[in-house]
Amino acid sequence: MILLVQHNPNDVAAIERAFSEAEVNNEIAHCSHGEAAIAFLRNESNPKPVLILLDLDLPDGPGLDVLRRIKAEPRVSAIPVIVVTPTDDEQRIDESYACGANSYWLKPNDHTKLVEAVARLKGWLEIMELGRTRSPDL
Repeated sequence: MILLVQHNPNDVAAIERAFSEAEVNNEIAHCSHGEAAIAFLRNESNPKPVLILLDLDLPDGPGLDVLRRIKAEPRVSAIPVIVVTPTDDEQRIDESYACGANSYWLKPNDHTKLVEAVARLKGWLEIMELGRTRSPDL
């Protein structure tokens, strides 16, 4: 399961459509606010995501604060977080990595490019799944 933390419904729809078109079969859980994402991650009855896609511009506060809180939560701190945002401001990129982001995606305005980016992510997700299902004897 992938956790998408994104407040813009148009971006949510575009990302979900891109995942479908790229044939990424991971379920996507969606939270539109940072507090909702933190509550979701803290709830042990929820499945632990294999990946978090995090918008930096959230209505209830800066996404970097949410990223810091995710990385401070022992249960979920190791989950990779990809910051997804429309800005290529070098200071925001540096801050994202300093706060624990594993990658920084510039949100493409073109849907075809978004599908291509998600398709590249698909290979990484497949490798992650292999690591989780590998026999302990290997």
